[in-house]
Amino acid sequence: MLKSMTSYGSSEYVCEKYKIKFELKSVNNRYFDLNLRSPRSLIEYEDKIRLAIKKRISRAKIDCFLTVVFLEDDPNDVEVDLVFLRKYMKALSLIKEELGLDDEIKLEDIISQQEVLSIVKNNYESDEFLDIMLETLEKALDNFDDMRIREGENLKSDILNNLTAIEENVDKIKEIYIDYTDEYKEDFMKKYNELIEDKSIIDEKRLEFELALLVDKYAIDEEIVRMYSHISQFKSMLNSDEAIGKKMDFLIQEMNRESNTILSKTKNIEISKIGVEQKNLIEKIREQIQNIE
Repeated sequence: MLKSMTSYGSSEYVCEKYKIKFELKSVNNRYFDLNLRSPRSLIEYEDKIRLAIKKRISRAKIDCFLTVVFLEDDPNDVEVDLVFLRKYMKALSLIKEELGLDDEIKLEDIISQQEVLSIVKNNYESDEFLDIMLETLEKALDNFDDMRIREGENLKSDILNNLTAIEENVDKIKEIYIDYTDEYKEDFMKKYNELIEDKSIIDEKRLEFELALLVDKYAIDEEIVRMYSHISQFKSMLNSDEAIGKKMDFLIQEMNRESNTILSKTKNIEISKIGVEQKNLIEKIREQIQNIE
């Protein structure tokens, strides 16, 4: 199924100890680009969050917001390293004595040392917290995916309508081309006779080469066949479960190339008109697939 790169999803978990909320929003992008915004205290979990998102989304520009609110007054414990503190105070006293200093040892001088005070995370911020947080993320990704699929279905419908119009135009071009083949053959034979009468062309291989160029100049049989093939491939892609946005982009370029070739070769006004309409339809599809993953 097609998935849009533009989406939004969120999920929230609340218990007595804390509240976790994930919000995801995305826009189209050529590659996977994740901007993760989370509390600095949870930086250790960022790699796991990125990995979980990368498994679900292959390409898009994504903003992920993680909010954690602790509902207890003191979510963490503060511990004092008394052994270090005693050694530190002893060292300061020794320095004062050796240098003959009268400065008092102040509290801020003590607590400024990271080794004295340390924050110890409670159990719910470890494995239990991580599991719940990742489950909340998965639910947010599920909601995010639901919207991507809905948007993808809308894109699929629009693309299919434009593809049908393109295929109908190819049918018209084929019909007109068959009808004016006699005119084309007459023009071809005129050019052929001119080549035969051209005394400067005495090499048989050279004559064959010139005739091949002449045939290629007017014939659009191959372009018509390739257009049908591209349309068929495109329709198959619309039902694919893979991320096929880049493949579609390549294929629409090929369709545009064939349409340009038909326009450059034909001398028929009706085919030229249809060809211009084809290019407009192809451009619409090209714009639509820019938002497909």
